[in-house]
Amino acid sequence: MYEQIFILICLVVALVATLWLYTLKAKKKMKYKDDERWNMVLLKAYENLQITLWLLIGVIIIAQSMLDSQTVFTLDRVICFGLIYIGIHNLIELISIYYFDKQL
Repeated sequence: MYEQIFILICLVVALVATLWLYTLKAKKKMKYKDDERWNMVLLKAYENLQITLWLLIGVIIIAQSMLDSQTVFTLDRVICFGLIYIGIHNLIELISIYYFDKQL
């Protein structure tokens, strides 16, 4: 029961982060008129995103090796984990854009 609630909360956070990211990128693109500074912010955020996603993939591989070999994942569960992964991807990109927008 708690596992399903946790997955539901993660999916909601993923949805909010995704919508917020695309809204923020559209607003900032209009505000900065796609200038060099905005492109630098996106580039720095993308570099940061790649590093953290490789770390996340490493954590997933290590966690998978620690699971029992008899553990079976249903297609629904794999799709939920994929959506959560995409949500974490968008959340990291959102945080990186905010950070580098303030820093530059």
